[in-house]
Amino acid sequence: MAFVQFVSLNFRMLNRGILILLAALSLPMFGKVAMGADQGVVIELNRLSPVKNACRMSLVFTNMMDVAVEALAIETVLFNKQDSVERFLVLKSRPLSPKKIRVQQFDVTGIDCERFGKLLLNDVKECKAATLDQKACVAGIRPSSKAGVPFVSTAAAN
Repeated sequence: MAFVQFVSLNFRMLNRGILILLAALSLPMFGKVAMGADQGVVIELNRLSPVKNACRMSLVFTNMMDVAVEALAIETVLFNKQDSVERFLVLKSRPLSPKKIRVQQFDVTGIDCERFGKLLLNDVKECKAATLDQKACVAGIRPSSKAGVPFVSTAAAN
């Protein structure tokens, strides 16, 4: 009887050890999920304004992280309302301070704002933040729009 209790006790301790090990190994995974929920960089297409021979895009960059983003360059694709590609654009932000908002404007020459159908975040060409590698930095980027034109992404899947 004592032998059965000893084996049973050791088996429970082994199971507990495996569970603790599995929990410890999964912590980095949960950390990345949490970063996507309340941290990262939100890039909002805020406004499209017609200017002479161009359409001005106002983008709001919100760095929700505790670290600065020294460099951020995104490749975007502008689609028209017929869902055809109009133009590829590489947009570079100025440095983004931690927990700060920055607004930048980009003039897209030769295109009427009324032609905009969708803006796609196609790729992240550069993303440098002190304590994040490129993959983690890219995973934290989330596009949004208030301009009446969708701003969507496939960049994190690449």
